[in-house]
Amino acid sequence: MRVAAGGPGFHTANESDARCPVLFAFGAKGRLPVTSNLIPRIPPNAKRGIGFGEAEEVFSHPYYLDQRSDWPEQYRAIGWVGEHLYAVIFEVREDEEGEYYHLVTLWKATKQEHKLYEEHS
Repeated sequence: MRVAAGGPGFHTANESDARCPVLFAFGAKGRLPVTSNLIPRIPPNAKRGIGFGEAEEVFSHPYYLDQRSDWPEQYRAIGWVGEHLYAVIFEVREDEEGEYYHLVTLWKATKQEHKLYEEHS
């Protein structure tokens, strides 16, 4: 599993390969990229400031990664989307098409997450 191999710490977008991971959600048509126009557009939450479609940007810049929980196995990536720091929770899943990142939730980074990011950058 590519995520676990790097372990907790600071990661760059091109450490393991040149492309950013694609986050997926599930709709009536199966797994779809969160940026797909087949997923109903959910307006950005006022507290978050962004929608799920923008969450992939976290992985296009240096980001902090750790494991959030063991069961289910979830990861937290802390990184930049525009001018704000965000935390993204995702799971690495697998189906007949292969491995993918399933987006669970996201929020604006807390003060503790800002500190964690700064300490490891």
